[in-house]
Amino acid sequence: MRHCPYYNIVVNKKELRNLIAQAFRHYGIASATNLADNLKDLGFQYATQAGFSLSLEDLKIPPKKRSLIEQTYKNIKLAENKYLRGEVTAVERFQKVIDTWSNASEVLKNEVIDYFKETDPLNPVYIMAFSGARGNISQVRQLVGMRGLMSDPSGQIIDIPIASNFREGLTVTEYFISSYGARKGLVDTALRTADSGYLTRRLVDVAQDVIIRETNCHTERGIPILLPTVGKLLGRVLVENIYHPITGKLILGSNEEINLTQAEEIVKLNLGRVLVRSPLTCESINSICQYCYGWSLANSYLVDLGEAVGIIAAQSIGEPGTQLTMRTFHTGGVFTGEIAKRITSSSDGILYFSKSIKTASTRTRHGEEAVVTLEPVQLIIKKDSGEIGQDLYLPEGSTVFVQNQQNINRDELIAELPIGSRLGKEKAYKQISTDIAGQVYFTDLTIEETQKKEQTRRISKKGGLIWILAGTVYDIPSEADIIVKAKEVLKKGQPLAQIKIMNKYPGKIFIPYKSNKFQAIQEIHIITASIVISSPKIYLESSNDDRKYVIETSRRDKFVLRNLSGQKLYNYQIIADLISDTYKTQTGGMIKYLDLPVEKCTLSNQESFEVKGGGYILWVEEETHEINKDVSLLLVQHGEMVEPGTEIVKNIFCKNSGIVEIIQKDDIIREITIKPGQLIPIEEKQMFKKKRRGFLRPGENLANVFKAETIIYWEYIKVKEQPFVLVRPVAVYSVPDSVPSLEKEFTETLKDGLRLKIVRDICFKDGEKIKSIDGVELIKTQLVIENPPSNSDLVTRLQIHPVVDISGIVQSSQLKLVVLEVLGIDNKAQQRSSNQVTNILVENDQEVPPGTTIAQTIIVTEEEGEVNTVTLDIKKNKRVLTITEEDIHYLPTNNTKPNFKEGQWIKTGDLIAAEMTSPYSGQIISIEKNQIGIRLARPYLLSANTILYVENQDLVQKGEILAGLTYETFKTGDIVQGLPRIEEILEVRKRTEGPTNPHTLLENRFSKYLRGKLNLHDAVRLSLQEIQLFLIEAIQAVYKSQGVEIADKHIEIIVRQMSSKIKIKHGGETGYLPGDLVEIQKIERHNETISYINKAIATYSPLLLGITKASLNTESFISAASFQETTKILTEAAISGKLDWLKGLKENVIIGRLIPAGTGFGSYNSKHVNKETTRQPSLSANKDASEEKINIKHNLDDIILDDRSFPTYPFDQYKTDL
Repeated sequence: MRHCPYYNIVVNKKELRNLIAQAFRHYGIASATNLADNLKDLGFQYATQAGFSLSLEDLKIPPKKRSLIEQTYKNIKLAENKYLRGEVTAVERFQKVIDTWSNASEVLKNEVIDYFKETDPLNPVYIMAFSGARGNISQVRQLVGMRGLMSDPSGQIIDIPIASNFREGLTVTEYFISSYGARKGLVDTALRTADSGYLTRRLVDVAQDVIIRETNCHTERGIPILLPTVGKLLGRVLVENIYHPITGKLILGSNEEINLTQAEEIVKLNLGRVLVRSPLTCESINSICQYCYGWSLANSYLVDLGEAVGIIAAQSIGEPGTQLTMRTFHTGGVFTGEIAKRITSSSDGILYFSKSIKTASTRTRHGEEAVVTLEPVQLIIKKDSGEIGQDLYLPEGSTVFVQNQQNINRDELIAELPIGSRLGKEKAYKQISTDIAGQVYFTDLTIEETQKKEQTRRISKKGGLIWILAGTVYDIPSEADIIVKAKEVLKKGQPLAQIKIMNKYPGKIFIPYKSNKFQAIQEIHIITASIVISSPKIYLESSNDDRKYVIETSRRDKFVLRNLSGQKLYNYQIIADLISDTYKTQTGGMIKYLDLPVEKCTLSNQESFEVKGGGYILWVEEETHEINKDVSLLLVQHGEMVEPGTEIVKNIFCKNSGIVEIIQKDDIIREITIKPGQLIPIEEKQMFKKKRRGFLRPGENLANVFKAETIIYWEYIKVKEQPFVLVRPVAVYSVPDSVPSLEKEFTETLKDGLRLKIVRDICFKDGEKIKSIDGVELIKTQLVIENPPSNSDLVTRLQIHPVVDISGIVQSSQLKLVVLEVLGIDNKAQQRSSNQVTNILVENDQEVPPGTTIAQTIIVTEEEGEVNTVTLDIKKNKRVLTITEEDIHYLPTNNTKPNFKEGQWIKTGDLIAAEMTSPYSGQIISIEKNQIGIRLARPYLLSANTILYVENQDLVQKGEILAGLTYETFKTGDIVQGLPRIEEILEVRKRTEGPTNPHTLLENRFSKYLRGKLNLHDAVRLSLQEIQLFLIEAIQAVYKSQGVEIADKHIEIIVRQMSSKIKIKHGGETGYLPGDLVEIQKIERHNETISYINKAIATYSPLLLGITKASLNTESFISAASFQETTKILTEAAISGKLDWLKGLKENVIIGRLIPAGTGFGSYNSKHVNKETTRQPSLSANKDASEEKINIKHNLDDIILDDRSFPTYPFDQYKTDL
């Protein structure tokens, strides 16, 4: 029996993966499957025997959490004090808070793990999370550690942490913050999963035609693997022999596969680079060969012919993106930012640099002064005993916080390693707002002003402080007059400014609401003139829940008053409408003026004509129905005579009798007109050529056909192709010169011409056809206002004036026109601030001359104080600053000499005198024997290139924005931010300017190789290969940051498709035009052929296409059209007469054929096709020639010819027949 060693290790997820991988590699798929089944049975057996439960008691919180949280709060308080002293900017304070809590969360996570290991290694939570069965360390940390920092919906980190865990329970504030993160997790899952899915679809589309179609392309090119590892070498095929660097022994030959043993042996040789074959350098046309692809990742053998490796590559890249997006949801939106690795001292001692190094001064993102190493350096910490306690290596770009030969203590921070720039930086903007009201003072600021579009932009060229000296700032309205001066001492409630509301015109005071309370008064009216219309009566009439005022004249004519209460009246505005049926018609028709003078009215809202004298209106009735229904619903015919009540269209009945006229368009009935009248038949020779309609006066003849006895209207029509004259009746409406009975009721006029006037309006043009069923009012008699004052300060209004008898009872009402000067009172200003008081200085019905102060608003002080500053700049707000007792504090000095002078700035914690620190920041305003007077102030530190929104000595209210900081921040490291980066790389977007723009890099490398005397072919290939490797590394960096391993060959296939075309610069004699996109292999073969016959070759440049553009620029127009821009691609293919050889998978699926991959690859690869199977059912020799010819034609029409069947198709067999 074979001896089996005993391994005393924990078989976790990683070990389990290695175990199955080794079984698969050494013993095959059957043994590996059997092992996995046995492991599953073993696991289920013990799980069934032991059982597993989880209770609240298993959620054990490490006791060190309390002290860790307390220490973190102390560190945050120190950062807060620095911010209050103006030593760090708002951004640096924010970053310090974020990093401190992130670090605390990370330390607590490690403490949780250690606590479980030391006290309860069989804890169910610990076993589940760390065996890989259920949950992960992030979720365990939230259960028993702390929930940590959350992101708000915009992606910004909330700087208030959730220090509690779910075992302890969250406070109300923590719960709300937690909900922010949870919501972001849900939204990201919904939106970003869709983004990831669309990315996968584009990847599949660009790579779907990449299939293994041959064994060996015999290329001599490859890609270098620098610092080779087992994972990078395993399954690859070598380009060149590998020899032992010392013995010279051949380790592995070219075109040989690298297995696990050989890969480990090559890694041990410490070779700098190994050249291997790759899909990037494969020279197969429209495919990849087995050798360039290497092992299939599914079975550790050379990939099979017909394997659709493009689809596999696309899914291998896209699927992890979807899974990692879900991680955001599973962790509940907890912020997982990248933390700089901090190097701390492991012991006390003296720190030594190995050499004198080049450094540069810097300011860390926390606002601390430090140096950055410009070259790698080694640090050594020597203990007091002389032993080396710690040996450290710092790479270039490390931030060092200590100096050479400095004494350091245990756990002291030495350096920070540079944060990885895998996801790069992004610009951010943060506004600084003041926490107190007061006056702005600049110190140490160098300001540069630029003028742009009439706006002045101020930028601080270097860092400095903005101080806000405390005080009470009062906003003064622009129309107010400030009545105080600087240095004036004010008591509480004393006026600062006043607003006088004065009238321009003389008149009588009218207060709309008779009350002394300000809240009830919106405006005050000065009545400058008025008219009382005394003759007509006015009363309120109610009908059908509608209440309206009616004006009744002495002759019982009634006008309906329009609702114009409180509105400003304009010239010719309608006041009331006369109730009359005199000019009311029964139906629609045509209107014609007869000797009627009219004038177009331009002042009213709608087009109308004012009647200026007497005359007549001729009215030809016709009933018009606007239908817009299908012709199948029509129940009458054109020219048919109908009676009242006839159903002309389904559910539509006519009201009058007459001849039917139907207007229809495209089987839709537009209109049906019923024309009353008499049809008179005429002969064909009596047809009317010049005039086909018109009016006839009494006694006139119509072509000896008809003689008019009264005014009639005639028109020529055809009914069933027979000519007729339709004689239609005409109604005549008489219009008098004026309406004196109404005009004498409204004769009152002011001296400036203001009065009420009776006007008659016609709303229809002469000869207009009016489409109606129920009738219209031809002339409207209306009451309008004429000549109101045009001055913008005066308003004309309509009032209903009650008539009261001696006993105070309202007897009736009268119409009153008043001309007012309206003085508005800003009611909202007083509601917003409690320090404004408005007093009304006049009474109702009081006569006032012009220039009288009607009301006065006073802005008063809220506290006692001294006026310090008054700003009267028109461009800025008017403001007054007062200093109160709360703004000045006096500190005792105990007869010691102070360290500061009067006028100097002092910060919190500064030493004022011997053993005395200041608890406040501010400016020293007085120094006496026993005390120092400090006016409180708040400093704000600005960094360079800060945009300033205030000027020196401006007055600001609490919360106003002082400046805007522009700074760089590192992008967070989760896949939600990583996916756009992957998409940006794969689409090769040009918006990223600078040295990392792939287009710029490619252009620079190509130019460099051309200048280096390389030929065009080599320059294109080398520059493309460099950019291909750059893109692969960029994509891998994003996935590796999330712990996801993707085989390089998958990304290589996608990048190959992106860089497979070139752009023609000059076509030479190849026939290509400048700007054409051509496959790189195709143009190389073409140039090679052309050069043999001494003709001019094409010149071209390398090109990168995004995956979307690459999909649309494929040779298969069927594949491209199924992706995007279908109409455009199919149109271009039809115009160009393109052929699709059905080489990829998509086009074959769309056509409905066997795909050329997997089992379907055999038909593609076969060189000789049996003619009996190629042909459709063989033609019988017994059939006649014509029948054979028909069968052959049918078979040829039915076949689809592509690159598989084209070489072996028996064209010659059918040539004679066709």
